[in-house]
Amino acid sequence: MYFQKKSGELLYVDVDQTLDLLQKATEQEDYVAELMTLIGENHPSYHIFKRIDPSERMTRTGIIEQLVSILRKHDIYQQYLKGLERGRGV
Repeated sequence: MYFQKKSGELLYVDVDQTLDLLQKATEQEDYVAELMTLIGENHPSYHIFKRIDPSERMTRTGIIEQLVSILRKHDIYQQYLKGLERGRGV
């Protein structure tokens, strides 16, 4: 889903892949638990799914909706920056 620098800056987000993953987590009750098993405890996103998994359905949906909102804002901002770079000839 993403790569990080040591400084913690977000370098890359595959928006479509992440939105698909969050959609599945919303629709399928066991998806988060299966995903946690698949990615393992050392994955940088594991702690997020660990918080989501035991949550009640409404709480889980709220958390996922917030993550989607943050992701969309990030994507819009990245597109804006790319537009600025193109305008400068960079």
